[in-house]
Amino acid sequence: MLKVGVQKMNAYPEVRNIIEKLPNASYIEIKDRYAKIILFKKKLRSYNKLKKLFKSKLYPTLKELYSFKTNKTEDVDLIHLFNSISYGNENWGVTFETLIPFHNQKYITSFLRDEVAEKHFFLKEIKILSSEKCKFLIAISDCTYKIQEIFLNFYPKYKKIIIDKMVVIQPPQKTLLCEDNICSVNEVPDLGIPKIKIIFLLFSFILRFL
Repeated sequence: MLKVGVQKMNAYPEVRNIIEKLPNASYIEIKDRYAKIILFKKKLRSYNKLKKLFKSKLYPTLKELYSFKTNKTEDVDLIHLFNSISYGNENWGVTFETLIPFHNQKYITSFLRDEVAEKHFFLKEIKILSSEKCKFLIAISDCTYKIQEIFLNFYPKYKKIIIDKMVVIQPPQKTLLCEDNICSVNEVPDLGIPKIKIIFLLFSFILRFL
């Protein structure tokens, strides 16, 4: 059985896109160093004097929210992240909704608005995405795929390596069926193809890189 590590077991993005989406796979939550930093900052914010003194410094940064690194090698076959970059030694992959890395709001906003963006700002993260440890990148829509593809034009040396790992797999979802003004939820995903085919597509795509 494939053992998959995730950042959060109960968060909506993971539940919607990752957890229980593969047959014969078990999922475990892994608390990495960034999760501990975020929790520590949250505790500090409970003290009003500290909150007033440090203000925004006690809130998680985008780098902390969308990064993953453990202090030891985890006993999993694969770590499947959502919107995050792994800085660890484990095999990993990511499902993302806009582009990745998403570590600097100002830089990303400039890029999305087609403004002048600083070239090679995320060179370290791009190198990680192109490394053998990163096994796949799943875009949740054709638009997401296109944004990432254009973004990678800033890094031509690594673009093809990363593009070869990318695929579009839309989030499985139930179809809303209406009859006589009464609507109910059906188990068939709203993708025009059987649910079992979606699962097989996701499963086979991930396994080809392991």
